[in-house]
Amino acid sequence: MGNIVAFRAKRQSDPQFGVCPMCRLHDGFVNKGSQHWFKCDKHRIRWLAGINLFDHWRDENRADQMRRFAAIECFEVVEPLWVGSRRDPGPKGAA
Repeated sequence: MGNIVAFRAKRQSDPQFGVCPMCRLHDGFVNKGSQHWFKCDKHRIRWLAGINLFDHWRDENRADQMRRFAAIECFEVVEPLWVGSRRDPGPKGAA
């Protein structure tokens, strides 16, 4: 069995690599080669956070990577929300 790297099983609001523009959360990321795709399972969206930011992708089995990426390949590719940016409307209900 190949190496499986799990990243944060529960939903996170850590904005360092962007968050879902609809719920302001993310469900971790999936590697596709050296690409790191963050995702929101609830809204079925994904965004590319960067390439070769985390070196553990080299230790992952390629077949496992492709299997995990296949699960989100149909997700819509979007621009994430960058919390605190000019484009950030603030939390829902904020005045």
